[in-house]
Amino acid sequence: MSRRGVRLGDHIEALARRTDAPSSYVEKVRSLFTARGVSMDEDAAPYREALDEVFLRQQAIRRIVAEAMANKVQLERDLSAQGTTCTEQLGRLSQLLVLWDVSERVKGSRRRREAPRDLSPGERDLSIVPGPDTPQ
Repeated sequence: MSRRGVRLGDHIEALARRTDAPSSYVEKVRSLFTARGVSMDEDAAPYREALDEVFLRQQAIRRIVAEAMANKVQLERDLSAQGTTCTEQLGRLSQLLVLWDVSERVKGSRRRREAPRDLSPGERDLSIVPGPDTPQ
């Protein structure tokens, strides 16, 4: 079918269907023409290229926005999962620190209760106080 002689209103409708343009966008495009006194019954040929470009750009923008929103939702899920993981790890770390502190206290109390080792005279003890090489 030749595009020649296609009404402006029909061309806008065809572009809207082809690009899944929302009705609010289609109404804005129509109102731009009618506000300038261009009837929807006029030939679409002088406006075809500009209309094609506008509808395709709007479609691309909607696709990019949809992808961005999907990425945002996924990022929020990932961040939430990371937050949960960090909270769990912090809880485990806190438990370990408490256990370590208790362990250190127990070790410290054992050291105080146990008698010192190797304090009796033995083979390894020095009987001479270091000093001059000659007897004093």
